[in-house]
Amino acid sequence: MQIALAEIAVLKRQRKELDVAKVQELASSIEASGLLHPIVVRKPPPNEDSAGLPYVLVVGGRRMAAYAFMGREHIEANLFEALDPLSAAIAELDENLKRVDITWQEEVEARERLHQLRLLQTAGQVRQNTEGKVISAVQSITATAEELGITQVQLSRDLELAALLKADPTLRLATSKNAAKRQAEFKANVAAKVANATADTSADIRSRLFCGNALEFARTLADKSVDMVFTDLPYGIDQFENQSTG
Repeated sequence: MQIALAEIAVLKRQRKELDVAKVQELASSIEASGLLHPIVVRKPPPNEDSAGLPYVLVVGGRRMAAYAFMGREHIEANLFEALDPLSAAIAELDENLKRVDITWQEEVEARERLHQLRLLQTAGQVRQNTEGKVISAVQSITATAEELGITQVQLSRDLELAALLKADPTLRLATSKNAAKRQAEFKANVAAKVANATADTSADIRSRLFCGNALEFARTLADKSVDMVFTDLPYGIDQFENQSTG
């Protein structure tokens, strides 16, 4: 349904500083390809301060700003109460991403989940652009990035990190996205070196790497065959970070 921008209340907690350049980029995208996803609004309860307006914004602040920039007075909108389960899940994820206290782990996983849900939502759909040309509505990383207000590079990195978290949940203990990425790269490098070294059966014990429990491995050694065991933190591991996260 088409709703006038002037009929939509934007609550105080939803008002965020918008990047003017990004709003202009989104406006250009909408001009060229149309609005891929309608905004989501809801009816305000009697006790909510919505300035007497009939609708309250749930999702789509940047899209509203882009329409205002283009001088348009109405925008396509869906009522939250009438959304199908998939669209409702997308709206809730979008709302969660606006939280001030969101952790980097939650942010990465929410962005990845939102993109996957958008892929499901647009699968097989077609639409018309402003010139009336029928085009595919398949969700791209660029489209999701525009919706989230971040760059395509940022979203691509978050999608990659989300996959790493699924493969290795211990990365969630890292203090930041960059720290998690460094730890994943370090583990991958070590694994590759171990695979190469353990495959070399011609090397003797002094030049081979063994991957496993050190106490169990020690029991396989002949008595008095080792003069000294010297241990140190592996290169690339931040001891202070590990202490702070436990």
